[in-house]
Amino acid sequence: GGAVVDAWVNPSAPGPDADNQRIVHADGNVTVAVRATDLGGGQWRYHYAVMNHDFNRKLISFSLPLSAAAVVSNVTFADVDRNPVTDWVNAATPGSEIKWQVPPTTNRLAPYSLKWGTLYSFGFQANVAPSAAAAMTARPRFPPGK
Repeated sequence: GGAVVDAWVNPSAPGPDADNQRIVHADGNVTVAVRATDLGGGQWRYHYAVMNHDFNRKLISFSLPLSAAAVVSNVTFADVDRNPVTDWVNAATPGSEIKWQVPPTTNRLAPYSLKWGTLYSFGFQANVAPSAAAAMTARPRFPPGK
């Protein structure tokens, strides 16, 4: 039936406060999907799923722009294992971005990058409602080519 990320957010009919976009790169394909949930009281929960379909160089970071008014809390990350050593680290810079990246190691590309055929999820809570203009400005970072 296709990629699990497409079952979570249908790319042809994403619904309100959701989107699903395929990034086509010369070296492969990555999908970024998002759902925003109104928690009430001016708070929103954002869930992102990033799936590396066949981009062989892997992904080493994921960032999203933040408005100057955004106050971020409850930041989450989930990968395919339950080992906290492999979890990507995050940092939020108000008015700039929130970013997750592979944990510091002697070899930044192994073994914690987002490999092909794998999906990682990212999330956070903020006091800013979703914006159609900024919905899909996520930036996966690809390591340099071989």
